[in-house]
Amino acid sequence: MNEIIYTTLTTTDYQLPVYVTGVGHWDHQEGIRRPEGFPDYQWTQVVSGEGELIIEQERFLVKQGDGFLLPPRLTHSYYAVKEPWEAYWFTYDGPLAESLNQLAGLTRPGIYTINDSRPVLEMMSDMLRLMREKQPGLGMLGSKQIYSVLLGLRQQLAEGSLATQQMNERLHPVLRYIEANLHRPITLPELAELLHVTPQHLCLLFKKTFRLRPMEYVNKERINKGKELLIRGGGMKLYEIARQVGFENPTYFNTLFKAYVGCTPGEFKQMHGFK
Repeated sequence: MNEIIYTTLTTTDYQLPVYVTGVGHWDHQEGIRRPEGFPDYQWTQVVSGEGELIIEQERFLVKQGDGFLLPPRLTHSYYAVKEPWEAYWFTYDGPLAESLNQLAGLTRPGIYTINDSRPVLEMMSDMLRLMREKQPGLGMLGSKQIYSVLLGLRQQLAEGSLATQQMNERLHPVLRYIEANLHRPITLPELAELLHVTPQHLCLLFKKTFRLRPMEYVNKERINKGKELLIRGGGMKLYEIARQVGFENPTYFNTLFKAYVGCTPGEFKQMHGFK
């Protein structure tokens, strides 16, 4: 049965670390084309059939048992190539959504091979049932289901090739170093030195693993940390938050925040119920 449910969120729900914005199931997934992307994160889990996913200019074959992640506002389209293309999906967002994606191993947009999709599909089916029943405290229940699904994906993900796994492991010291030093300037040569490689080779590793340049990754991490401080910072001023995530110039932080998030830091706080 085709089914789609969008969640009516309260002010309290928007303060949750992650929350469900929509969930659904398609007996046969119709073709979708989104030049401007979608406002929230989307995870789609394929039950049967095959499809083609196009992210910007790159094409992927999505097979039975695969799942795919689409971050907000990323140009994409997808359609069936072997019918019926049955799929469950949910959309979600929240101040810690990207951090939880990283924890689950969802480090990039695109296709993920699942070792055993049955547990994930069961949890997504439960999520759809919860949203359908509209129980009291639905936002909190949905948030718990998101945690369950993402942690379930962490257990089931088979990150493509051995080469990809090795690159993830190799970059781990760099990622930990970035996380520990977001409060101060970080340069490309010092990151490269951690792996005893050239800056050019580090750029290649990041491109293959994250489809980002190293300093793009650093800036995204700074903005994510800034999001957390805006929500949980106990009334910190904007310039204080900017400095704590490595920006001496609050105006530049504001500009970069809007470029990555689509709104200003002040607007982001208001979206989550803070003045």
